[in-house]
Amino acid sequence: MNVSGFLEHHSILNLNFNKIQINSFSIKMNKILIVSLASLMLTSAAPSYDLKYYGTANLYNDGTHKLNFNGWAGNTKRFRRQFEYENFGGNFEYQHRNGHSLSLGSNVIPKLDQQTIDVTGNANIWRSDDKLTSLNAYGSASHNIGDFNKGHTDYKAGLTFDYTF
Repeated sequence: MNVSGFLEHHSILNLNFNKIQINSFSIKMNKILIVSLASLMLTSAAPSYDLKYYGTANLYNDGTHKLNFNGWAGNTKRFRRQFEYENFGGNFEYQHRNGHSLSLGSNVIPKLDQQTIDVTGNANIWRSDDKLTSLNAYGSASHNIGDFNKGHTDYKAGLTFDYTF
């Protein structure tokens, strides 16, 4: 296994109080490069917060094929319902230089006894010569193996059309 020196960490905090939502996206490390972004949006959501941490490790990259492991952990609290839970998970993600990707992962919410197995795929169908316009197909399946909603599977599929200005 070839582990490169690429590491990424994201910290996201969403706070909802009196129709104000604060989003903070911070700390991306790629050999000492740190980027931070924050935004403020109006919302009518009930008072709550979501705190999430993301990490990425590049396991293989030869310029054409890339394999990453992504991990996350988070905490969510809904103040009106006095309800709080943690979640964590991870996935392996394969990416091809031509825009194709495949991901296999799992997400767990222990307090709800919920665990899902997720598979996601993306395929580039068409891309313009200048690479500013593309048509992509995607599909995903999420199967619940925990006690909560056990055996239920959600499927999604579709097309995306992207144009870069």
